[in-house]
Amino acid sequence: MALVAEFFLGRSATGNVSGDRRGLVSLDTLSLLECADLLDQLRYHDHAAVAAEADRWRAAERQVSLSRGDPEFPLYRAPASSGLSEELGSRSPYAIAAYLRLWSACLDRNVRGLLTDDTPPQRWSLLNLDMKRANQPRFRIGVRFGAAPPVKAGPFAALGEAMRLEVRPMARRSHATGELAAEWGSRKPTDSGYVGDDLFDATVLGLNFAVHPDGSRMEGAPGLVLFHLVHREAGDGIAVGLSIPSGGPDHTEAVSPARRRGTPYAE
Repeated sequence: MALVAEFFLGRSATGNVSGDRRGLVSLDTLSLLECADLLDQLRYHDHAAVAAEADRWRAAERQVSLSRGDPEFPLYRAPASSGLSEELGSRSPYAIAAYLRLWSACLDRNVRGLLTDDTPPQRWSLLNLDMKRANQPRFRIGVRFGAAPPVKAGPFAALGEAMRLEVRPMARRSHATGELAAEWGSRKPTDSGYVGDDLFDATVLGLNFAVHPDGSRMEGAPGLVLFHLVHREAGDGIAVGLSIPSGGPDHTEAVSPARRRGTPYAE
């Protein structure tokens, strides 16, 4: 929670954040590598590095000829586990961070045997890399509030005081594992005009950008990392979801069947 609150505290001091009672959105954006580094700073009591996941990403490193001197190396940087680690597969923030680094690495390489996640997919080795670099996504960071009792202490209370906002967590069900029961906190449009959490930045900032028929973002659109402040009896927690635009490499271990929308996982 401190990581997210401090991210927005820093931007509130420079005027690089906008929002209201629904939540906050950064006005500046993060690159693929900066976004990956942010996700890798998240810490969970029952999820860390998974050996099978590390093996998969080492295979991806070999496929794109990534070496120790490259800024994307290593792709997978999950913290070491001190015990059993829950296997989350493509839902893991650390796997998504690895995917974003893979995308960055592919922007300078005509990788053979790799396809894009477009419909229909295209061979990466035949793409115009100058155009892919120009259309690579940059990510806004958001945090979603709700209607649970207001936060009275801790880093989010300090954030609310600094921004003169009453910060209220979201009231959301979670499984015994700590995962939220739904992919997004409130994905569907509402009568009040809210278009859903996967377009939270568009709603708060009054933006429009192209989306696919399934609601996912088209190539060239900004991406979104949306943290959810979730109320829990044992103490409020943070969950995270992503809207990742199309146009990246089709690495099935990181791109979900729901088309580039990460599943929030409560901290």
